[in-house]
Amino acid sequence: MKQFTDNTGKTWAININVGVVKRVDALVGVSLHDVVGGDLVERMSNDPVLLVDVLFAVLKTEADERGVSDEDFAYAMGGDSLYDAYSAFLDEMIDYLPPVQRPLLRKAADKSGEMMEMVVARGLEHLESGKLEAALMKEMEDTLNGAIPGGS
Repeated sequence: MKQFTDNTGKTWAININVGVVKRVDALVGVSLHDVVGGDLVERMSNDPVLLVDVLFAVLKTEADERGVSDEDFAYAMGGDSLYDAYSAFLDEMIDYLPPVQRPLLRKAADKSGEMMEMVVARGLEHLESGKLEAALMKEMEDTLNGAIPGGS
């Protein structure tokens, strides 16, 4: 069972089993089995609303016991807590899968993290070098010059 802490300080324990898979499908219309061979990991990493909806469905029993609504849960998610929850969810999904599938998803999750770090590093490199700013300024000048009659 993997855990994360939301922005209000509540700790949540993620436990994936067949009952939870059925509940997520019924409440959100998402098959957690799409984590392997589908696009669910990508969709959730790019759509924080979908991620929070899936997480809430996973945690619904615990949320009901605590009297936490889906809206309250969503308000408590963002930044580090959202990242930590996503990581805990992926780790728990890997543990849920049959042993033969675990290495594939673990490698894919690790690769995804590495790629995101590379994208961020590359973006920072461009921002710090001034290349991005220069390219944007040139594009703005070219656009303005083209929009103004006789501009150059």
